[in-house]
Amino acid sequence: MQYRNLHRNGKVSTKTPPDVLAQLVATASTGITGATTTVEDVTPEKLVEWAKAGTPPVSLPSELVEQIIGNTDTIQDMNHLPGTNFYVVNGTAGSLSCYQPGVYFRIENGQVVNAKGPDNWLEEGSGCQVIRSFGTIDSVPVAFEKGYNGEDSDYVLNISPWTGAGFGPACTATFQFENGRLSHVTVK
Repeated sequence: MQYRNLHRNGKVSTKTPPDVLAQLVATASTGITGATTTVEDVTPEKLVEWAKAGTPPVSLPSELVEQIIGNTDTIQDMNHLPGTNFYVVNGTAGSLSCYQPGVYFRIENGQVVNAKGPDNWLEEGSGCQVIRSFGTIDSVPVAFEKGYNGEDSDYVLNISPWTGAGFGPACTATFQFENGRLSHVTVK
């Protein structure tokens, strides 16, 4: 997740492009916020504690707990999409820090209901060397996926908006850097 930068003297240095999403979240005037992790390092005990603390308390089916704990090779976190009843529990594993299949659900009347995550989070092999999170843009809940394309100094940010019934198609913003400076932005 690094890129090469040729200096005037011909030497190659390796730097990571700036974290554009972090900079946008830190700037209040952008209207972009980031969400914090709801439960870190998920365990069955932490899930039960979280469920009991809900208003109303959440009924956790044993199948859901088994499905979440089934990924024993990963340290998983639970994240909440701001302003919604949508949650995901997932984690990364392996030398490329690939996201493992997540468990997506909604809370309806104190009950857990299976849900579908953003399409780009569900594509096979798409979750390596990226960071996934939730937040808002102008108060609209969104799913973020950010990563670096080390070959050509790109910082890629995928944004999937919440529609109320699920996630809409992802929009991709690619930030290109030359000599450590932003040179071009492409939005698809």
